[in-house]
Amino acid sequence: MPAIKTRTHHLACLSLVAIVSFVTTLIGCREQTDVLHLDSFQHNRFDLERHPHLPSTAGISAVENPGACSEILDNSPRRPHVNSHRLQQRRSAETFLAKVTHAATVGWWTTQQQGRGRTLDPNDRRGVPVWDFDKAFATEAFRFVRVRYNSIGGYGPFGKWFTDYPDSDLNFSFRLQQLTTMNVHPEPLYLDLTDPKIFDYPFMYMIEPGFIWLSDAEVLAMREYFERGGFIMVDDFWGEEEWYNFYIQMKRVFPKREPVDLPLEHPIFHLVYDLEKKPQVPSIHNWMRYGVTYERPDAKEVHYRAFFDDGGRMVMMICHNTDLGDGWEREGESREYFETFSEKWAYPMGINIVVYAMTH
Repeated sequence: MPAIKTRTHHLACLSLVAIVSFVTTLIGCREQTDVLHLDSFQHNRFDLERHPHLPSTAGISAVENPGACSEILDNSPRRPHVNSHRLQQRRSAETFLAKVTHAATVGWWTTQQQGRGRTLDPNDRRGVPVWDFDKAFATEAFRFVRVRYNSIGGYGPFGKWFTDYPDSDLNFSFRLQQLTTMNVHPEPLYLDLTDPKIFDYPFMYMIEPGFIWLSDAEVLAMREYFERGGFIMVDDFWGEEEWYNFYIQMKRVFPKREPVDLPLEHPIFHLVYDLEKKPQVPSIHNWMRYGVTYERPDAKEVHYRAFFDDGGRMVMMICHNTDLGDGWEREGESREYFETFSEKWAYPMGINIVVYAMTH
């Protein structure tokens, strides 16, 4: 097992990556024209001009500092009012059902995912090309890392952590290297929280954590990851019940902290792409079937919340009542969905979050 890097060494490496990312992304944004041209890289990818209200020449604010969020720390959201007894009953029922039907579920899920073309094979790139990147600095390149975790009703390789994989990770990595000049590794990873390799990567992505269930070892590992300079983006979970369970689990990691509901004025919404509202991206199915941007009645309002450390550094960005990952994964399935959500909101918000994480 490789030795875990020391805090000092890791933060030094993280600082170097952050500085390089900041400078190269700033240069890249300034060199872009006023039109965002998303080149086609698969037969069903769209080659469209970007919307004029998102000028790619919008610069990165160099005056922001790691403590820039301290003034909004008392805007913590209300704790959700959820019937905890009902939630516990649901947990017990789902856990029992998952254990009893595990073998059958694995077979069914495997068939479904193969039908959709999903795979855990790292060599299957789903038609996304392998681009050139500076291999001399391969260990310093940005690499998209997905968190694998256990959840109520989903275990092992077939849990909720697997949602949108691998297309969203591949597509976002491609767009990140296309729309910025960041040195982006073309091969995304997924890692367990207890894997020492997480300390090699300053950014990780967690999806559908509404019924996440962390072990004590995972709680400690996540806390250490944040203490050593890491950042996690959380995405795609909906409604008060899922928020309540996620909140309880995160309070085990942050026992003395509360999440902060970020206002639209926060720089993360304007760092690279100047967004005029907080994006709510629905799944492609909800949008095509019902024409709405929310997935359930108690999820109509989108929230972008964050946890901060003692120094005011954002360590976790929580995208609640929105599904940015579907905007990445499904970009080639519907021109309307691509134009309305992928190009206009999902990619700009995702890039803003990555750049913010790597420069603050």
